[in-house]
Amino acid sequence: MSEIYDVGLLGTAMLRSWLFRRRLAAGREGAETIWCRGWYCARCGSVHFRPAGDVPSGPVYLGEFRRIVWSAGGYGDLVARRPAG
Repeated sequence: MSEIYDVGLLGTAMLRSWLFRRRLAAGREGAETIWCRGWYCARCGSVHFRPAGDVPSGPVYLGEFRRIVWSAGGYGDLVARRPAG
């Protein structure tokens, strides 16, 4: 009986992993678009964007940059669940 349970757990884990990867792949283009528009300044430790309406006009720190990129990809809700560390 425990083998059936183990197979069920494995199947569930594989399905969740597949769905997660599919979600990331679907939003990749939007995330990369924002990612490529920003540049990192090592001197001040922040990211800057060219002026545009869909991104902040001033410098943003890496955590905020990550939130912006992930939100553009459609998985911004994961920022709180996966803190930068």
